Amino acid sequence: MLYLNYLRNFKLYKHKKINLYFYILAFFFYLFEANADWTKVTESNNGQVFYVNMLSISEEKGRVFFLGIN
Repeated sequence: MLYLNYLRNFKLYKHKKINLYFYILAFFFYLFEANADWTKVTESNNGQVFYVNMLSISEEKGRVFFLGIN
C-alpha cells in the first residue's frame, strides 16, 4: 500500500514539473515577442492591419523571409 501511495505521489510530482517547464518556456516566448520591432505595413479595405517584424527580415538564396501578423 505504501508503494502505491509513493507511485501516485511521484506521478503528480512529475506532472507538476512538466507544467512548470511549459509555463517557463511560454513565458520566455512571450518576452521575446514583446520586444519585437513590429511595424505597421498596410491596411486593407476592410480594416485589417498588417504588421511586419523588422528585425526578422532576412534574405537567403534570393528569397526574402519575415515574420508577420495581421
